Amino acid sequence: PQIIVDGIFGSQTEKYLVLCNQKMLLESYTLNRIRFYNEVVANRPKDKKYLHGWINRVYVVYDYVVGG
Repeated sequence: PQIIVDGIFGSQTEKYLVLCNQKMLLESYTLNRIRFYNEVVANRPKDKKYLHGWINRVYVVYDYVVGG
């Protein structure tokens, strides 16, 4: 379906979120956040000290969503 990206979580977003494979969406989001933080560190090595905490927060969100 054609979806216009407007940055708003509205009724269309909610409708398609219900229809999608939510487990796959959560796993993809989780992996992409970890990839993003690793890229941040690759581009700014001085931020490596934050990497463990950033990744922990990603897993806190993951655990919260799956009910862990």
